[in-house]
Amino acid sequence: MSSPRNSSSTKEDRSDWIKIHHETEKDYWWFTLKRDLVIMLISSMVEKGSTVLEIGSGGGMLSAELSKIGYNIISTDVEPASAKYTKEMRVEKVFISDCGKGIPLLEKTIDLIFMTDVLEHIEDDDYTISECVRVLKNGGYLLITVPAYPCLYSSWDRWNNHYRRYNKKMILSFAQTHNLSVLKLSHWNTLGIPFAITRKFLDIFAPNRNYEGFPHTPKFIDSTLRYLMSIENRIIKKYSIPAGLSIVCILQKKV
Repeated sequence: MSSPRNSSSTKEDRSDWIKIHHETEKDYWWFTLKRDLVIMLISSMVEKGSTVLEIGSGGGMLSAELSKIGYNIISTDVEPASAKYTKEMRVEKVFISDCGKGIPLLEKTIDLIFMTDVLEHIEDDDYTISECVRVLKNGGYLLITVPAYPCLYSSWDRWNNHYRRYNKKMILSFAQTHNLSVLKLSHWNTLGIPFAITRKFLDIFAPNRNYEGFPHTPKFIDSTLRYLMSIENRIIKKYSIPAGLSIVCILQKKV
């Protein structure tokens, strides 16, 4: 997870933003179900012991879980606070870098790279994809999740410091430009669409709204969301879903 893109934000602001996400990642339904999905997909692509790079580690939970189950995890984020949290979760190979300006690793050294809701934080996303391709081994994988539907860009995206939202055509353009095969291209989080539409509508009356974190979900709604999203995760393992608030993509570097 990259840092806020607003150049006027202070180090304290950025650190607070990372702290909110670190705390929320622990048990919020959206984060836990997304972790389940990513771990399931990574496990289907590369064996344990493979060298896996996370770009934009955020609170460190995903790198930590993959490390525990046996992957050789390398983790990076532009924010020192993110690196600190990730190290505290016993991920050994952690470094600070702005991967929007280049990935400081040798070419053809990584089996799989994943960026979960990171690319939208990076101004030159195309360059970042090219750097991923450079450091991936031939036949290596790139797993990306990004927010979907540019038309739903809202105050929520501004608070989260997104440059953009994506559609499938934009992802396919990356593949064509950088000689990548598309193995999976699916939407995710169908249930989130009405909430995003509501935010977009409310922005008409309060376009500069701010947020203190992810919206609270009552226990019965939380349980329902977890159950339905777990079903969606299992579907995505084999098929693609035509609508959802996020896009999940698996690309492979051509040999």
